[in-house]
Amino acid sequence: MNRTISSLLILGAGALLSTSVFAASLNGSQWQTIDDKTGEKKAIIQLTENGGKVSGKIIKVLNKDKADALCTK
Repeated sequence: MNRTISSLLILGAGALLSTSVFAASLNGSQWQTIDDKTGEKKAIIQLTENGGKVSGKIIKVLNKDKADALCTK
């Protein structure tokens, strides 16, 4: 019983520490956006954090037909 509780505490602490490591490495990381309905890869986005705010920049649009399109919204 004590081993089970100790194991759960250690796993929980490990999960919290690993989350903070991933959060610290956000600047400059690149992510792919994927359409939820079709599963199609849409774009590559570069994420940066400054002053507690996260922003993204489109690096590459993967659909060649829409690569030069402008946002009208």
